[in-house]
Amino acid sequence: MTDWVQALHAAASSGQHCMLVSIVRAQGSTPRELGAKMVVTEQGSFATIGGGRFEYECVQLARRLLQQRVAHEIRRFSLGPSLGQCCGGAAEVSFDLVESESKWVSHLADQLRHGAVVLASVVQAAAKYRGHRWLVSEGGVFGEIDDAALDARIGAAGRHLLDTRAEAEIVHFADALGRDITVLVEPVLPHALDVVLFGAGHVGQALVSTLAGLACRITWVDSRRDVFPRDVPANVRCVVSGFPQEQVDAAPADSYYLVMTHSHPLDQMICEKILGRDDFRYCGLIGSKSKRRKFEKRFLAHGLPARLIEKLTCPIGIDGISGKRPEEISIAVAAQLLQVSQGHAQPARSLRPRLAAS
Repeated sequence: MTDWVQALHAAASSGQHCMLVSIVRAQGSTPRELGAKMVVTEQGSFATIGGGRFEYECVQLARRLLQQRVAHEIRRFSLGPSLGQCCGGAAEVSFDLVESESKWVSHLADQLRHGAVVLASVVQAAAKYRGHRWLVSEGGVFGEIDDAALDARIGAAGRHLLDTRAEAEIVHFADALGRDITVLVEPVLPHALDVVLFGAGHVGQALVSTLAGLACRITWVDSRRDVFPRDVPANVRCVVSGFPQEQVDAAPADSYYLVMTHSHPLDQMICEKILGRDDFRYCGLIGSKSKRRKFEKRFLAHGLPARLIEKLTCPIGIDGISGKRPEEISIAVAAQLLQVSQGHAQPARSLRPRLAAS
């Protein structure tokens, strides 16, 4: 679940009020994008809107507004010398009181367990709309008001984002009386990456440590119970299985697979199963170019089509990082997963000319 949603839900569950701090307009160079959020409680702050003096000032203001129980306020910050930052841009930040009994928070947390949700938040409008939110999911629209036409337009905008996975945007609507309503419409994803990692050796452990800080869900698979560390991050699920390859079928579509077990025959079996599914975002196999060539020959001999074999990434990790320490490999691989997830992937390291001629 997204980190700021977790923080909101935790505050609500413990009976705390908090402030939801959101960037609702970003001009020029800013440290975070439109829709970036953090949660501020009386005791702490969670997630980030960019750090530095800018974030410090926002946290202090949020605490003052929280103490005063101010429901909604927008402030503009110039990211220049006055804040000790040289970004040169400007950001408008919305401060919204979220009370512990806010039903939309628990509804959002519940819906994220089933898939993406679009959050539509009123930024500027007449008093009756301020602080209002709609949640649009596959199940419908939550948060409807007494303006059916406006609800329908919010629902349509939300469904469009669900279908296109577009980024957050500011949209202007009009209510039944023609009054302008400025709404931040943004997708909220349960997690950015579904990672299935086979192998809990040194590289696997370093990779889990690196990936755990990202918005991802990691299924960590090994046949050896004693190789897993005693404590793992909250977004990691350890699976001990005598038949690790069976976990391939259990993974959702668009998963990111990493194969690095203690056994080359097992690596081959798992990779064949992944490639056979042909619905993955990434299939990475640890190893050298020589290992890849041997595996390619075996895959072809087993009847796996060349077009699927070419989707295998091996060696793994972005170019330019040649270190072999587990920590170095983990950074290179995590960077490659981010490239793939953001649509800037390097091509899989296949041998297309040789395969085509086979």
